[in-house]
Amino acid sequence: METDQSSSRVPQPPRAAVGDAGVLRELLPIALWREDADGRIVEWSLAAQDLLGHRPEHVLGRLATPLLVPDANRELAERLTDRVQAGETMVGTLPVRHRDGHTVAMEMWIVPAADPEGRPGAMLIAVETSEVLRMRENLAAMESLFTQSPIGLALLGPDLRFLRVNDALARMNGMPAAEHVGRRLTEVVPGVNAASLESLMRQVLDSGNAVVDARRVGRTPADPDRDHIWSCSYAPLVDRTESRSLGLIASLVDITESQEAHTEVERARHRFALLDARPEADGRGGGPLPRAPARRLRGRTDAGGGPRTGRSGRLHPGGPPAARGPLPRPDRADVPAHPRTDLPDPPRLGVRTGRPPRAAHEPLHVRHP
Repeated sequence: METDQSSSRVPQPPRAAVGDAGVLRELLPIALWREDADGRIVEWSLAAQDLLGHRPEHVLGRLATPLLVPDANRELAERLTDRVQAGETMVGTLPVRHRDGHTVAMEMWIVPAADPEGRPGAMLIAVETSEVLRMRENLAAMESLFTQSPIGLALLGPDLRFLRVNDALARMNGMPAAEHVGRRLTEVVPGVNAASLESLMRQVLDSGNAVVDARRVGRTPADPDRDHIWSCSYAPLVDRTESRSLGLIASLVDITESQEAHTEVERARHRFALLDARPEADGRGGGPLPRAPARRLRGRTDAGGGPRTGRSGRLHPGGPPAARGPLPRPDRADVPAHPRTDLPDPPRLGVRTGRPPRAAHEPLHVRHP
């Protein structure tokens, strides 16, 4: 149903009540009321009702001083009224009585204004002091964040056009901060994946959910010869009262160097993994080489510590295959204490080595370490 079709069902405020202040009502509620030459209230705003608890029909026509001014401030209020009716504007922090009896500290502007009969009256504009302090702190924090933060920051409207950027982001993009305003990301830094980032920002606006650590990759006029990587986060700006999107805030961090260092570490780890994965049997892999089991020769040794080779010191290659049989393992318990020396001499070997062949009966001398 359209709003204008149902407006007759909305309760209408009294004629003397001043309407809603719109955005200011949520951002900084401003109370406003007017007094005639006799000090009676002739206008009362809805924001005054919110801040002080009095409905318009309960205050219109009543004297303002006994209703709103604490007893200790009556004399001061009368002096201020006289000066305003004389044409002066007064500004100050004054306590105002709430409908339930407690006082509210308010920043007040009291300006001359003619009453409905043309006589000198007053218009009073008041803002709750605590709200003014809160807004000042919020603005100071926002200003410090944009001016002091080393992180790139930007405010974008619902159309994804820049409203404000800080100096850090301006340096990243290689463009003055003022030249960002009113332009889109695809217009400011076309050398990065701007189109996909704008699509992501649109999702943030539609869903109301923030996105953390999206990657912006490419080149900007700040460093046109090198690719950079940025970690980007986007969060929606939402009107708390109407739950509508006002835009989004973007934050960016250049992670190029840390990403390159991480890539080098991963490459080195991969190379070591390949070395460790090579088979051990080839003797060339990254794994440990196979070790022969320790063996202990049984029997006597000669004076040099080596095994004795028989009475003549000769070591025979062996006899016929039938006589040799399988070689016994030295670590078996049935190996004889003395090596065999009664094997027949081997047949003459017919190997051509360029030297006269050695006679079969010549001993083969072995050097022991």
